[in-house]
Amino acid sequence: MINISALASRITNNTKFKNALSREPGYYVRKNKVYYCGSLASPTFDLVAGADVRSFQTLQNNFSKLPSIRQYAIDEKFVYYKGKTIPGADPSSFVVLGYAWGKDCNHIYTAYKIVSNDPDHFVKIDRHLSKDSKCIYYADRVISYDAPHFQLLAKVDGLTYFKDRHSIFVNGIRVKEPDVRSFEPLRHGYSRDADHVYLMGPASFKIMEGADPESFQVINQYYSLDQNHVYWRGARLIDCEPSTYEALNC
Repeated sequence: MINISALASRITNNTKFKNALSREPGYYVRKNKVYYCGSLASPTFDLVAGADVRSFQTLQNNFSKLPSIRQYAIDEKFVYYKGKTIPGADPSSFVVLGYAWGKDCNHIYTAYKIVSNDPDHFVKIDRHLSKDSKCIYYADRVISYDAPHFQLLAKVDGLTYFKDRHSIFVNGIRVKEPDVRSFEPLRHGYSRDADHVYLMGPASFKIMEGADPESFQVINQYYSLDQNHVYWRGARLIDCEPSTYEALNC
């Protein structure tokens, strides 16, 4: 690690590097060594171990909101992300796909992690979802192994519902053992199938135990009912009669 004040006066000029220290983080060269500065808020320069200065070059990230920040780089032997090597990545075929995402002829990567071994068929579905010929990914984790049958079901009140032959996915969360054929998204985070009523919570998708899916109705974002009970965000209300219940200020 080297201090910015020691580096600033003696930075080596190289056309592959940005050498205006006051303007942006990124890769820099000094005395035939490569350094990476991740942030000017706390400016320190970390040695990029083993980097070959003669063949070293940064890769443009056209997808970042901060396009001047060079996070990926290559030399004749290695691929680097934020100054550290990506194990096994091929520099001759490596390209940047998006923020923290890249690929070579063999794999898809996010930062240092291999996500997919099918780069020829890897595509983004939306901001969080992507797929290859076999799998569906939410960020860097597999959520479905049935990519050929994965499809959009609905978008309701900020929630996105997808399905494959075996399951339902709500904002990347897999619903446990739903009846896919009868599954129906409702308003305000509720949904149902032939067997259950479901509610999307802050970080989980839960079954409303005892709720009757056939008679279930969503009143508003807080209240719902079926033929037997009235509920407040999935919790059963005691001594409320559903046949006479009326929510005010819906």
